[in-house]
Amino acid sequence: MESTAVERAEESDSEAAAEVGVEINLDKEEKQDSAVPTADGPPSGTSSPSGAGPSEYDRNRALGIRVIAFVIALCVVVTGWAIANVAGSGGASDLVGGKGHKPGNPTPPRLTQQLSTTFTIPGSVPAIPWPSVGQAAIELEGYGSLGTSGNVNTPVPIASVTKTMTAYLILAHHPLAAGEPGPLITVSSAEAAAYAVESKQGQSLVKVYAGERISERDALEALMLASADNIAKILARWDAGSVSGFVADMNAAARKLGMSHTTYTDPSGLDPSTVSTATDQVALGRAAMQSAAFAAIVGEQSASVPVEGTIYNFNRLVGRNGVTGIKTGSTDQAHGCLLFADTVTVGGRSETVIGAVLGQPLGTGDAFLDHTLSVASKLIAAAQGTLAAATIAVPGNQVASLHRAGTASETPLGVIAPVVVIGRPGQSYRVSVSGGASAPVLVVTVLNAAGSGSGSVSGSAVTGSFSVPLVRLLPRGTLSAR
Repeated sequence: MESTAVERAEESDSEAAAEVGVEINLDKEEKQDSAVPTADGPPSGTSSPSGAGPSEYDRNRALGIRVIAFVIALCVVVTGWAIANVAGSGGASDLVGGKGHKPGNPTPPRLTQQLSTTFTIPGSVPAIPWPSVGQAAIELEGYGSLGTSGNVNTPVPIASVTKTMTAYLILAHHPLAAGEPGPLITVSSAEAAAYAVESKQGQSLVKVYAGERISERDALEALMLASADNIAKILARWDAGSVSGFVADMNAAARKLGMSHTTYTDPSGLDPSTVSTATDQVALGRAAMQSAAFAAIVGEQSASVPVEGTIYNFNRLVGRNGVTGIKTGSTDQAHGCLLFADTVTVGGRSETVIGAVLGQPLGTGDAFLDHTLSVASKLIAAAQGTLAAATIAVPGNQVASLHRAGTASETPLGVIAPVVVIGRPGQSYRVSVSGGASAPVLVVTVLNAAGSGSGSVSGSAVTGSFSVPLVRLLPRGTLSAR
């Protein structure tokens, strides 16, 4: 009976252990201090009843072995998984800051371009109607020379076009702010007395008297509009102390500007030994028009000066078809001459044309410069036709896209304002995208010589190369900053 009760208790304990897993019977161990396990069997002091099946020790031992085996197998599986993932992502170095991409450091998006990589302004450049005699040269600022005619390496008399250098030097030495009259210049007795003699010689003059005080601006207007030879000498003496000293300064300035075929012998151009070429005068005109005061004066059609009163510009083209200057000239030796400036507006951008014609036939009477002005007008019209505006990209159209790594999705990119280039027909540009995902841009670069084209974005223009920010293109053609 006692044996049967023990067996039932053990069966009950076994069932409870089966329900909850492995049971550690501390109370039983405390009661059986003498039950020390041996190497070959159950603890001493215990016995398994004959025919009663495995003891509690055997059951616990078997369960422990199974748990240990499971843990070992789990470790093997986890280790294998880790090795496989390291190998697939570029090596173990990825896990310790190597070059592989870790979670939180995904492959950056790839920027691709939808536009063609080159763009050419359509159309053809019109032929330029060069004069049949004399010399001519014309250039479009920022684009370079549009060509020349005649022997532009042979110096010829330039008459009153000489006064351009005189005014250029005076303003370089005595700058004027907008509307400023400038310092006063006192006419000497000798300069006033010379008026009568110079008038008999048929020189171009304005009236002066001894002791008269004329402002720098009034003197420059008399010089450049009325082409006053006497004012040229008065300004030269005032600036350099003597006419000869001023002429030396004129030649030094010419060398500095690269006018290698130019020699000045007087400040007015009345002397036929003052010679230059059309290309040299274009270089001077380009430099002189950088002065706001100079450009304002030569762009006047008339002015009022002391003593003489109202004077008029001999260059009757000023104020018509964009003409803004610069200086006429005529003598029997030089014939008809004109250094001119014109503003061409294309695609919302204004460009300046500088040109010169020398040695043109003279007319008679008031028409003595008509042929010269007509030749210049034709050159100006042709120059205006050499520029064209063309659009590379417009808002709403896809320019590029960002591709996310590991996905088929892409983010379309576009521009926020029209991308317009201004240049000569046939001018080509390289079109590319750069900047990556953080700051993508469209880059437009002139393919031929520098200074042969420009571009504009929302009215802002640049020459040579420019970039435009790209933004995310939303549905319905709307744009949003990235």
